[in-house]
Order: sequence, then C-alpha cells, then structure tokens
Amino acid sequence: MKRKLSIYLIILSLSILSVGCNSHENTSNSISYEILQDSMPEYLEGTIETIKTQKGFTVLQSENDKDILFISLGEKPTAGYNIKLETIKVENDKISVIIEEVEPKKGEMVAQVITYPFVLVKFDENIEGKIQVSNTTGNTFSKIDI
Repeated sequence: MKRKLSIYLIILSLSILSVGCNSHENTSNSISYEILQDSMPEYLEGTIETIKTQKGFTVLQSENDKDILFISLGEKPTAGYNIKLETIKVENDKISVIIEEVEPKKGEMVAQVITYPFVLVKFDENIEGKIQVSNTTGNTFSKIDI
C-alpha cells in the first residue's frame, strides 16, 4: 500500500513539474509567438515605463527585428491584477489577440500599492497594422501611440 502511494505521489509530482516547465512558445494558426515572462528587454524599459500607465496595446521593435506586442491594463489601485493570454487567431491577414483581465477576488487580501499590469508577446514576424486586441468580454483595446 505504501509503495502504491509513493508511486502515485511521484507521478503526481512529475505531472505538476512538467506543467510548470511550459516555455510559453506557441504556434497558433501558423503564427509563432513567445510570452516574455519575467524578462523585460533592457532596451525597452524606458519606453514601457512611459506607456504602462495607459490601458491599450502597441507594437514595439526588438533588437533582432522581431515585433513585440505590449498589452497594458493601465494603472490599478492594488496588487492582484494581471493579464492572461487566452488566444491568438490569424484570419485574413489579421491577428486577433484575446486576453483575460484578471482582477483580485472579492475580499482577497492584496497589497495596497499602485500597479501597472502588462504582458509582452514576441512574434517571429511583422505584426504592425495587423493586430486587434480585445478581452474575453469583447471590449476592444485602443492602440497606444508612442
């Protein structure tokens, strides 16, 4: 019995680890992208610092000519807000990005600090002029002018 329980726990642990090791590189309808988590390119820090207060999106150029999509929820009054990338669809040369706007749960204890939740998505091709960003409720994000 103890052996079966040990094997079950090992399998469960390996399953959890394999899910946690996802690299967030995806190919959706023939477009390749990567979510840049915990690694904002240094050369974009100044630009992002000036635009992160605005809700919307813009396309930034990377050092190696890859386009980086910046999506921001703007200024939020507390911690606990986040952006979850739901889908990226390519149809008729247009790229539709759908995100979920994650908010703190009612009654949840969160830090009382102003935050600026955003996400960076790097594409392997030029996406300027082809992007539309909306949330899961259908609200379309405006383009942020730089």
